[in-house]
Amino acid sequence: MSSSADPYTERYEAQVTGPGQAPSPVVQVPFVATVAFLLPTAAICDDLNGDGVTDFITDHSRHGNGFGASFFDRLVVLSSPNGYSFWHLETLDPSTEDYLTLGANEDLVMVTTSFANSGGAKPHSYYVYDLWRFAGGNVLPANQRDPMFPKWVLMTLADNHAAATALTEDEKRQMLEPRQAVEMHGDDLR
Repeated sequence: MSSSADPYTERYEAQVTGPGQAPSPVVQVPFVATVAFLLPTAAICDDLNGDGVTDFITDHSRHGNGFGASFFDRLVVLSSPNGYSFWHLETLDPSTEDYLTLGANEDLVMVTTSFANSGGAKPHSYYVYDLWRFAGGNVLPANQRDPMFPKWVLMTLADNHAAATALTEDEKRQMLEPRQAVEMHGDDLR
């Protein structure tokens, strides 16, 4: 990590190296305002969008308490014809299992996990899994790529062998705001 003379423009410097290959160019990635003082817990450096240029993903812990400690901000930095584009998503407990290939072309997709609660007198809580794909400098929803997504899983604190009541699409919409990748520009990047 390095910083310029301006204390408000701190940036990560990312470079890919490996045995028997020349190092990639150094890419400077501005801090995201919401995670400016947190170090990434993991980083992925690869050609995610298939354009021959290295892309980057870092997961930043929000350092909450209890269940809140499971929430992370995910910064996706994708190469594009105009340089790099920056995207922000939220996820629970990120891992290397969040990246997989689907379909005959074996396109890379990314999984994010969110949390939903029905509220009311007998609340039910769910983990919701979504797929995302990389196209050019964009992070796009990809749930249509697999009929299992978005996947809603009932959260229980004890063994539960009873089938969960099926949720309607309207109930799902009421419980969870639409998940979307947020592109960041100018003042969003520091």
